[in-house]
Amino acid sequence: MLTLVVEVIYGLVRAVVYAVVIFIKNRFPGKFSKSIEGETILLTGGGSGIGRIMGRKLAALGATVVTLDVNEKGNDETVR
Repeated sequence: MLTLVVEVIYGLVRAVVYAVVIFIKNRFPGKFSKSIEGETILLTGGGSGIGRIMGRKLAALGATVVTLDVNEKGNDETVR
C-alpha cells in the first residue's frame, strides 16, 4: 500500500514539474530556442524517409546540409 502511495505522489510531482517547464518554455520561447541559420549539418540517411524530410527542413531553416547515404540516387534527389 505504501508503495502505491509513493508511486502516485511521484507521478503527480513529475506531472507538476513537466507542466511548469512547458509553461516557462511557452512564456519565454526566445530563451529556449536556437537558430541554425548558417550552421553546417552532417546528415546520414538523407536519401529517403525521415532523413530526406529532416534535410529539407533544416535547409529551409537556413542551415547548410551535407547528406550521406548508400542510396546515391535518393541522396541526389534530396539535394535538389
